[in-house]
Amino acid sequence: MTPLRLLLVEDRQSDAELLLEHVRGAAFEVQARTVETEADYLAALDSAPDLILSDYRLPQFDGLRALELRNARGLDIPFILVSVTMGEDLAVEAIRCGADDYLLKDRLSRLGTAVTQALARKRAQETLRERDRQLSTMISNLPGLVYRCRNDTDYTTEFISEGVAELTGHPAEEFRQLIRHYGKTIHADDQERVWTEIQAALLEHKRFELTYRIITATGAEKWVWEKGHGIYDTSGQVQALEGFIGDFTERKQAEQARREAERRFSDMLDNVRLISLMFDRDARICYCNEHFLQLTGWVKAEVIDADWFSLFVPPDNVDAKQMFAELLANSPSAWHYESEILTRAGERRLIRWNNTLLRSPSGTVIGAASIGEDTTEHTKIEREIQSTRNFLASIFDNIPSSVFVKDAQDLKFVRAN
Repeated sequence: MTPLRLLLVEDRQSDAELLLEHVRGAAFEVQARTVETEADYLAALDSAPDLILSDYRLPQFDGLRALELRNARGLDIPFILVSVTMGEDLAVEAIRCGADDYLLKDRLSRLGTAVTQALARKRAQETLRERDRQLSTMISNLPGLVYRCRNDTDYTTEFISEGVAELTGHPAEEFRQLIRHYGKTIHADDQERVWTEIQAALLEHKRFELTYRIITATGAEKWVWEKGHGIYDTSGQVQALEGFIGDFTERKQAEQARREAERRFSDMLDNVRLISLMFDRDARICYCNEHFLQLTGWVKAEVIDADWFSLFVPPDNVDAKQMFAELLANSPSAWHYESEILTRAGERRLIRWNNTLLRSPSGTVIGAASIGEDTTEHTKIEREIQSTRNFLASIFDNIPSSVFVKDAQDLKFVRAN
């Protein structure tokens, strides 16, 4: 049995009992409160009933007035009207005013179903409102704006989220009331390109994705990133555009800063016998010089945008990722160190690294730059020299007679066995 708090507006005891019998017959455990006057009805509304079942005409009250009072309080309690007689005009008026259903008292067999359906509609409406609330919250927290607009050069607004105010500096209401059009905020030099790229995508029923500049309310220039798609009718004609637009300025500045750093890096180090590399924050290679390619045996197209750890770091170097993280955190321990890299042929080369951070104009860390010296051969020679020294020292120490070495200048003893 489903619990049901029922507010019954009825002045006849026999009719009230008949109505309750039909409601209980639909598997409801009814807790009913019966009222006959407007004052009692208003007091009963405070108890938040699940459903209102009202006779159309009472001596001091009527069903349409009860419906009007419910609406005046802003309540969404399901409301069913019953009457001995009810013309079509009255039924239409009741539904127009917000009644969920109406029944004749001599045809109450449908009452249980009507109650069930009215309660189900309310649950569906509550679910829909909750989804709308969640969607509204999600949209309001997005770092940009969500839109639906016409496919014209003004991009005339049909829907736009509050994020447009933060992005453009103009209130969202100005776009909604068509006082302002988003198309007019696009930089004059970019307007034609934006229109052309969007139309080309729509022609092939594809999504569009592009970056361009807008001019804000203060006259500042911002870069934005937009991704959207067309809404088509059954004949394939574009009815609207929907999508998302976000602030791309910092990323664009970071990209420009990185390119400028690459250019300077390239000018300085393309022709020296030192490794020069640049990485983004994910350790993907953004730049490498010719010496690095010659040393490792790779070609530039295979290296750019490759993952540094996957392609060049030996599997047994378990500290490499931690060292890179420390570098991004500007830890001094990561500025200078030695580590091995792998060539295309699988050969290990020992590199002495000097590292520094790359920053955007705003100071945000966007990656790292590294200069490396291949010390493989030098280290090998040093090891051979040390091995030879150790060998000679062993012979010297084991000669079965006294041997000593003096400095030729001051005749001081340098070594003796």
